Amino acid sequence: ECWRKRQRRQFEQRRPDFAQLMAPRKLQIEDIQKALGSDEAFLFIHPTADRLHTLGISQEKFAYKSVALSSKDTADVVKRIRATLDVAGYGLRAPQFDAQASSSLYEALITPHLSVLGAKKQLAVSVSGPMAQIPFEVLLESNWSGKDYAKAPWLAKRFAVSYSASPSAWIATKALAQTRPGELPLLAWGDPAYRTDQSKKPAGESGSATSTVRSVAIARNATIRDLTAPVIDVVTYENLPPLPETREEVLELAKVLEADPTKDLILGANATRQSVLDTSSSGDLAKRSVVVFATHGLIAGDLPNLNQPALAMASTPNPKDSPLLTLDDVLSLKLNADWVVLSACNTAAADGRA
Repeated sequence: ECWRKRQRRQFEQRRPDFAQLMAPRKLQIEDIQKALGSDEAFLFIHPTADRLHTLGISQEKFAYKSVALSSKDTADVVKRIRATLDVAGYGLRAPQFDAQASSSLYEALITPHLSVLGAKKQLAVSVSGPMAQIPFEVLLESNWSGKDYAKAPWLAKRFAVSYSASPSAWIATKALAQTRPGELPLLAWGDPAYRTDQSKKPAGESGSATSTVRSVAIARNATIRDLTAPVIDVVTYENLPPLPETREEVLELAKVLEADPTKDLILGANATRQSVLDTSSSGDLAKRSVVVFATHGLIAGDLPNLNQPALAMASTPNPKDSPLLTLDDVLSLKLNADWVVLSACNTAAADGRA
């Protein structure tokens, strides 16, 4: 039996709620109804090639509706709405919000379930595909044509909306929300020293004022000394641009959360992969309610021999020590945080890539 299968089985035994997030089991409508509060409703939307299948659920009732909206048509409507939302920097040239497209989606997705939603105040939405690319809060209850957007009949005025990848993930998250988080406010890693010749900086020392764009442009065909070696090529890794503003970022977070920067921030040459693993094994990581990684995010192929997502941590003088906190590492961490913040490039991909 391979190591990963053994780890997964042990993980499922120790943390069944988290395991449910990773590998959801099949649910019945009654499972969702039991998890819903008296003021909550759940909307599940499943796209197929030629239709949208929708399921509205409350504690009292549920309803299934099929909408004749193909994947292509859905993508077109979403694209129209996005084009009038993504307007940063346009100023007075910004296009008017596409009220017609917005209200058409409301008519297709929300109107058939109004009898189920009733006077509920909270709406949990599980959706995938193009529909996951817009906030439901901007759907309009009617084809509004006014100019004062504050008076528009936005869905946000009727419901507080939350999102989940699947009904199973939503139920698991609801269960996890009942657990008590860590009692200490913060543990953060920032401004890792990708070059081994960078000197260590005290936790409270401010970094350079120079701002570095958080992007990684690493040639996927980069030459490496030994393609068979299971280690990261030092020369390639040290070409990662430093992120001095992340030091200032976590220092500000420490102020806001009233954390101790000398104890709760791990910066520069100290921000190694091993430091993360050590805080987990010691139990210190599980005591924190907010955990932050402010560094480069890498995806498979960004570095030679990298075959899974990873966070770029500080290099060490020992070439055998990997500086990458990989997905396998993350699955072994003992966390009890309310928030885990990935403040980096490539922590999400707008084009939908995994």
